[in-house]
Amino acid sequence: MRIALGAGHNGYLDYGAINQKKHLSEYIEACKIVAYLNDALWLEGYEIVNFCGTLKEKVNTINRSRADCALEIHLNSSQNINAKGALLMYYPTDNSKQLAREIEHSFGDVLSSPVRGSFEGHFRLDPQKPFLYILRKTKCPTVVVEPLFISSSKESDMLENGIIQRIIAQAIAIGIKNYAKQIK
Repeated sequence: MRIALGAGHNGYLDYGAINQKKHLSEYIEACKIVAYLNDALWLEGYEIVNFCGTLKEKVNTINRSRADCALEIHLNSSQNINAKGALLMYYPTDNSKQLAREIEHSFGDVLSSPVRGSFEGHFRLDPQKPFLYILRKTKCPTVVVEPLFISSSKESDMLENGIIQRIIAQAIAIGIKNYAKQIK
């Protein structure tokens, strides 16, 4: 199975959400999760394709690779410093929804934060807005994963200590393995 993986944003001029107090960047922390996820999946025998750049470049890389599925890792942000929990966004196809749900279930087993759920990936989760570009333009099942809130005081503490990134990657890998079993 070929899996495309990337971090949200691009790290050039766009680092995503920033936690000024902890000096944490969404892009950098997401890259750490992607690196651990690469290792976990590679050790399981999966073929990995990494993508980066602009949204259009990311979609082109995913589509050219003929990946069986793709994940873009982000970290959520809110004005409410107590906001917490994982959420996943997908394009409304059965396989995309199944992939999101399998990762959601694996998060529930390992994350101490609540799992907010899997949602159709409209911009800002507003059904009146369009689907996220990466979700509507990729040809394979694609999920945007937001495992934590970088703006949360508790969840940013977990990011700062450097252990949670590996735990998140392992949970995503378990979700992918369970998804792969379902679609065989």
